[in-house]
Amino acid sequence: MSRTDRRSWEGFDMAETAKKTAEKPVASETVKRIEEAKGAKKRAETKPLPPLDFTQIKVRATTKDDLLAHRRTKGKRDPEQVATDNLTRQAYDKWLEAGSPTDWLDSSGFHIRLPEGQFETFEKRVRNSGQHYGLAVRFGQRIDSDGYAEVVMIVKDRPKKDSEGESDEAEEASGSEA
Repeated sequence: MSRTDRRSWEGFDMAETAKKTAEKPVASETVKRIEEAKGAKKRAETKPLPPLDFTQIKVRATTKDDLLAHRRTKGKRDPEQVATDNLTRQAYDKWLEAGSPTDWLDSSGFHIRLPEGQFETFEKRVRNSGQHYGLAVRFGQRIDSDGYAEVVMIVKDRPKKDSEGESDEAEEASGSEA
């Protein structure tokens, strides 16, 4: 934020701003009027919030100290999630060692065999790991036999998106992403 931005906040009066905007219709009131004119079904009423006392609100530009004092920190990950994170990173390293292939058949990852009842938990934890590290997780077709689930898992870079938000990989439509 430049110095001129900070100066523009000096003398900002929240109470004065509240008075100016109180005269204008609130967006929700406008929406209600439009819906009533169209004969639309009325929305359920929400619990009204207590009014704000703008004379008590102080506004100023943030400082580095403000940002440090109010930053959010990531919570500690439990031991099972840490172990899954390590497995996810190892699968990603195998994919990198294979030359970062884009074709499924050229990819390298892990073949996982675990009890059927644990698969959903395992899959969720691996996908959380992928999201935590900004990676894409792909699972092959799950095969259940003798009370166990078998699946192939690869972890790779997230596909880049073009300006319209579409993936530049053709497999994205058929694969699942973390």
